[in-house]
Amino acid sequence: MAAARSTDAQRTKAIAALERLRGWATTLEEDLGADAPPMPTAYALPLDATDNATAKRLIAHLTRSLVQSYAAVLPTVSGDAEATLAATGWLSSAVTLDGSWGATWDPFPGLS
Repeated sequence: MAAARSTDAQRTKAIAALERLRGWATTLEEDLGADAPPMPTAYALPLDATDNATAKRLIAHLTRSLVQSYAAVLPTVSGDAEATLAATGWLSSAVTLDGSWGATWDPFPGLS
């Protein structure tokens, strides 16, 4: 939705972000195998996107939510080095994506 409501460079950037997120979802599904939850076919959007500004706000909201979701995993994997490494890798990727949309970064997300 955000890409469809964006124009020019923002649309290109939104499409690239969507492709990256699809790749992450595929990788997570492959990593989890039979334990992977079913992928939803649709999502209720938390904000409306009608133009560049509102589309950017929607993307920022969604990328921030992704960071918060990955950060919430960290306390649950303490003591498991492999799971901690994976969780911090996913969190790092999400923070980088979030920052590319203008978010300010919190030091040590998920650990504060």
